[in-house]
Amino acid sequence: MKNYPDALRLRSLMGDTYLKLENKKEAIKWYEEKLERSLSDLSLRRKVYDLKGITDPMEKLKTKDHYEYIEKNRDSGMENNYGLNILLEENNLMLYSRGGVRYHGTIIYEVTSLNGIESIKEYNLGLGGNYIISKSEIVKKDKSIEPAERSGSSMVFNNLEIGDVIYLDYETEYYTYGRFYKDYDNVYNVKGYHPIKQYHLRVITESDRPLYHEVVNGKIPIKKYKTDGMQTYEWSIKDVAAITLAEDYMKNLVDQTEHIHISTLKDWKDISEWYSDLVRSQIEIEDEVTAAYNTIFPNGHKGKSDDEKAKAIYDYITDEFTYSYVSFKQSGYVPQKPSKTIKSKLGDCKDFSTLFVTLASMSDLDANLVLILTSDYGENALKLPSRDFNHCIVKTKIDGKEQFLELTDKYLPYKSVPGSLNHAIGLEIPYDKNDTMTNDLFILKDAATAPSQYDTTAYITVKEDAFKAKLTTNLKASTSSYLRSLADEENDELKKDNLKSFLENRSTTTFDVEKIVKATYDHQSDGIEVETELNLLSKPGSIGKMKTFQLPLFSVPYTQSIIAEDERKHDILYRDYEDTSSYTESITIELEEGKKFIEIPESKSLNYKKHSYSITYKEIAPNKIEVKIISKPSLEVIKASEYADFKNFVKSVIETREQYLAYK
Repeated sequence: MKNYPDALRLRSLMGDTYLKLENKKEAIKWYEEKLERSLSDLSLRRKVYDLKGITDPMEKLKTKDHYEYIEKNRDSGMENNYGLNILLEENNLMLYSRGGVRYHGTIIYEVTSLNGIESIKEYNLGLGGNYIISKSEIVKKDKSIEPAERSGSSMVFNNLEIGDVIYLDYETEYYTYGRFYKDYDNVYNVKGYHPIKQYHLRVITESDRPLYHEVVNGKIPIKKYKTDGMQTYEWSIKDVAAITLAEDYMKNLVDQTEHIHISTLKDWKDISEWYSDLVRSQIEIEDEVTAAYNTIFPNGHKGKSDDEKAKAIYDYITDEFTYSYVSFKQSGYVPQKPSKTIKSKLGDCKDFSTLFVTLASMSDLDANLVLILTSDYGENALKLPSRDFNHCIVKTKIDGKEQFLELTDKYLPYKSVPGSLNHAIGLEIPYDKNDTMTNDLFILKDAATAPSQYDTTAYITVKEDAFKAKLTTNLKASTSSYLRSLADEENDELKKDNLKSFLENRSTTTFDVEKIVKATYDHQSDGIEVETELNLLSKPGSIGKMKTFQLPLFSVPYTQSIIAEDERKHDILYRDYEDTSSYTESITIELEEGKKFIEIPESKSLNYKKHSYSITYKEIAPNKIEVKIISKPSLEVIKASEYADFKNFVKSVIETREQYLAYK
């Protein structure tokens, strides 16, 4: 021990030695020394409890006889949509005073249909590190037991039948490092797709530190009591109905069902100051950073507006560097030094954001990092202090107004905000340690952003029943990112194939791309313009001497997929469906000489709340017409109660886009 004072294995051996000498007191001392340094040794912890002759505090929380509970509650008769009932979900935690968490979980499923068998016959608890699975079995109706086949925490349940019960019981321990090694936070979903007969969440805290908690989307009573002198918090609820069947474009569960948030941290300021310290520790104005500044501002930054400075730094980063995330290269939280990002020309979100605020500080531009949890996680995913962010961006001030900048997409024009940031959760990180800003969580909505536009102009000629089109596609802001990336493809055939796929997915007709006339862009511009020559594959139909064809369209603001349901139980999160602010489509159709249009649809204008749509037809000559379509969708939520009216609006829009033209 003198030579290896920190050796954990030696402490176990010392304990084992004293135990053989029947000196339990010394054995316990050495075992506990190991536990202080290795919190996740479940077997050793149980051994210490046995040696001390005390009952494990976690055992006092558990439901006492799960087999008796199963027999009492199976054939529950609960209504479900997916063939599974949850008879019991039990989550018990112990938060150790020296850091680390012990978790015990029990979940008991009842299978009520073939659908349920299919969904649960293969199951993974997703455990890693140190864990013990004490039960993974089928309890048959005759009370016989069939163990699951297991590999790690993955399991297969063979011979499942309707009426069977699956019984899972397991424990795990884990701990973290760094400033928050003594802290814990998590979110527990109470209501989901399967009904629950009985739900428990219990938390024992060894220390006197309070546990902060919040229930969203409902109320669940909390009980506080002592377990072996330790403060215990309990949330229990019976007969939790399942939500209705899942629907496309519905809100995240965390935004509509009961969730319990817990955290040992009181204030978001703790998180923002911690990350501010991490970032500042990496910022050094080394030669590479000074050279980068001189490249961006060869004549200095004096006299330049905030907008000019922000755009110059943005263009430099998105033009010069490539996004990369490799686990051994980029750490979880700590950004690279700006000089390393510059030298390697690689970085992730926090690396680019740190480089931006460094250059912004050198050019007297107000800028801070913002930690982000992207919008796909839901607006209620974070309520109490936590480090569970998955992205990092920059907030700067331009003429006194907030401007958020995404730096990882080199094809994204300046001031464009991608859909993943719309209604994302953000926490601003002060660049200056002495900044007195309020460190509050916020939802990034109504952010200043360049409007995303999708505009097309098509000139279609009809000759000998063949359709040719010259199409110009003009995209602005966030909608242009993918098309700008296609324009950079060096393989011409691959570029043509990818461009065809992109355009055809947004069209009502099929075609071959005969020629790409233009597919270039200026990196510092706000979008891209692509010109193509197309051979439309559709042919006109014949009614006697009259020819008919359906109007070819090259954008699709409203489609059948958004109104596929007969009725809806869930609201439509429209921003998950739509990412474009406006569509403008101009189509000119010219027949060959001697032909003329004899049937032209009527113009229409339609509105639903903040959604507007219009289609107008104008005869330029007997053989030439012009069609103009303007669509302005709203990204606001469509409530389930509004679905019928919204569906009628979309159906009317689609009807105007399925009209036929006739000529002879």
